[in-house]
Amino acid sequence: MLFREDLFPDILPGIALLSFYEFSQFVKNKGIKVNIWLGYAAIILLVSNRYAPFFDNFNFLILFVVVISLIELFRNNGSAIYNLGGTLLGVLYLGLFASSLVGIREFYPAVDGLYYRGGYIIISVLFRFGCVIRRLTMAVRL
Repeated sequence: MLFREDLFPDILPGIALLSFYEFSQFVKNKGIKVNIWLGYAAIILLVSNRYAPFFDNFNFLILFVVVISLIELFRNNGSAIYNLGGTLLGVLYLGLFASSLVGIREFYPAVDGLYYRGGYIIISVLFRFGCVIRRLTMAVRL
């Protein structure tokens, strides 16, 4: 089936990957060369692990830190510490945020229409966050 009723599992990883790419372009202006492909792989694994858990997130993040550290050790591309920090910050910030959105979405079971309440929670949290940000920016102007 080409079009499904629930597009959230298809759209969220794409948004997370685009956000990681945008983050990598921002830090590139500071001279930090993020390891794009390992970051993409880590974000896809973190988000897909929320739908069908096949590993523990803590163990995965420890393994990812070890692997990315070993790769940065032999990659001769600028400062290894800055590159490592940029990659880890992007993966932790964007990957864990996206997987948390999936966790909120999957909070309710798929029984009797309860499943869509997770989506309502996400919408209400994002709306409330937007209202708080708007109030703060208006207070700064005054």
